[in-house]
Amino acid sequence: MKHSEITILIFRITVALFFIMHGVRKMEGGWITSNERLNSVLSNYHDNASGFHKTYLEKVAIPYSGIWSPFIAFGETALGISLLIGLLTNVSLIAGMLMTLSFNTANGNIFSTDILYDPYGLLTIVSLLFLFIAKCGYEYGFDGMVSVKVGKRKGGGAKNKKAN
Repeated sequence: MKHSEITILIFRITVALFFIMHGVRKMEGGWITSNERLNSVLSNYHDNASGFHKTYLEKVAIPYSGIWSPFIAFGETALGISLLIGLLTNVSLIAGMLMTLSFNTANGNIFSTDILYDPYGLLTIVSLLFLFIAKCGYEYGFDGMVSVKVGKRKGGGAKNKKAN
């Protein structure tokens, strides 16, 4: 086991726990059964919005908050679980980056330097992008095990590539 593999594994687990905690907190806070919490947040954003930011809130975020609210709670939790066990990590990481970009579009940070100071902004996007580039589920995750099994049938896979 290389130090870089251990570092990526620890980082993957840390990011996983971050998303699980946020998703579970939203589930416990009623985001699944009601969109009131999300509407409150979006209304606060709308009060200070202008341009594309305001249009996004009025046309996408606020009218569909009943769909977004449980989607966000389940999505954050599912992303965390996916990273924790290393299953479908690339799909989950892309979905996580899109969720984070959508959130930062809704709060207006994407259009300002505030994205640099918000812990849910650039740091989260870069963390997810790093894990995506590092193929974090292939070492010590189910993605790697599936890759090996498929590789045995097709002559490729993670272990066969390492042997070459």
